[in-house]
Amino acid sequence: MVQKKYRITIPREYRASLGIGEGDEVELRLEHGQIVIVPSWFVPNPTERLSGLVEGVRVSEEPKREIRKAVADRVKKELEGE
Repeated sequence: MVQKKYRITIPREYRASLGIGEGDEVELRLEHGQIVIVPSWFVPNPTERLSGLVEGVRVSEEPKREIRKAVADRVKKELEGE
């Protein structure tokens, strides 16, 4: 129900599930004719947020794939050094 001053109450189970507490900031989005409430700290793709934070470093691959590649490169270098 929309109350005075157009306020709404987020049900307890939703607040608990998202970790939203009194005084927390949330973002409201309009998506496909629906209002979506997202906690301000929520990051849908943390890898994309990290890309570009360090000059010259871009994250373009999935983290797991990147880790596998780094491990394979390290093993290859160690084997070549023997």
